[in-house]
Amino acid sequence: MKTSPILTVVFYAAVAACLWPLYVSASQVVTYVQLGVAAHKLAQIPPAVVAAAAVQAALLLWAMIAAVVLFRRKQDSFAWLVVLLVLVPMLSQLALRYV
Repeated sequence: MKTSPILTVVFYAAVAACLWPLYVSASQVVTYVQLGVAAHKLAQIPPAVVAAAAVQAALLLWAMIAAVVLFRRKQDSFAWLVVLLVLVPMLSQLALRYV
């Protein structure tokens, strides 16, 4: 499938929007590590919230890379599906906030 330059720019803008949920998840992990280094407590098992945020950040990063690879292999519909699945939680939170 041949895509237009406008759709390509829109796709990469959508992938860039996926950086926000990645930032939110990764910031929890970074904060935990910074506080753990200061208190010398990184040998402990992290709380479930931090572990879940780390797994979510890893999955988001993997999904964004997969979307770009799919888009470059001309599988646009699957790439858009991945991007939309990444953005759905963020968009639903925004919708609930303003309703």
